Order: sequence, then C-alpha cells, then structure tokens
Amino acid sequence: MIIKIGRDYKLIKVETARTIKNSGKTEHNTRYYISSKKANAEVLNDNIRSHWAIENNYYYTLRGEPMLEVWNQLYHRLLIYLHY
Repeated sequence: MIIKIGRDYKLIKVETARTIKNSGKTEHNTRYYISSKKANAEVLNDNIRSHWAIENNYYYTLRGEPMLEVWNQLYHRLLIYLHY
C-alpha cells in the first residue's frame, strides 16, 4: 500500500509472511518505508527486496566467513578484554 505524504514523499506499507522451516510456524510482519522515488508499487517492492537481499548477504557473510563465526570471535575477544 502506498500513501502520499505531501508533494514529494510517500509512505510504503509492506506486509510480509515467512514460514520457519524447523517449526512450520508462520511469522507476519509489517514494515513501513518513506520514499521520494516516483515509481509504482511493483518497482518500489523490487527496490525494497533488492536492498534487503544485499543486507542479508552482508549479514551472513563477511570476508567469506559466516557471520555467526565472526560474531563469536568478536564476542570472545571482548570477554577476554573485559576480564582483564
């Protein structure tokens, strides 16, 4: 859904649903975006999905390593630093 805000901006409401494989549970989320781009809903949706694809790819890998491993290493270094 797109709601016009003033002359140049619009509020974009995106409703999503995802099913978690292990539990089969479905999560529903609503996200809001503000944009000044002159485009229809389909183009804006593609832009939002492209943005999150980049974010998710960066989150899960950094320098070719899974992010969970990177965060674990940083966490352990921080604990060692705080211990002393």
